[in-house]
Amino acid sequence: MDEDAALELFIMAAHQRQRHAVAEADIMLSNITQTRRIIAESRKLQQRVVENTGAIRLDR
Repeated sequence: MDEDAALELFIMAAHQRQRHAVAEADIMLSNITQTRRIIAESRKLQQRVVENTGAIRLDR
């Protein structure tokens, strides 16, 4: 294998690793966003329970 072919293979492998890393980062960001939505909804529901029942909040 000549130098140009080896360099081309190296560049292709680096691009593949970069695409994989970007895809993993996108998944992580999506999971963080979903978790934040779930936490916000949970807090809203907890507040409604407190307002409707006079229950004591446990997180304070």
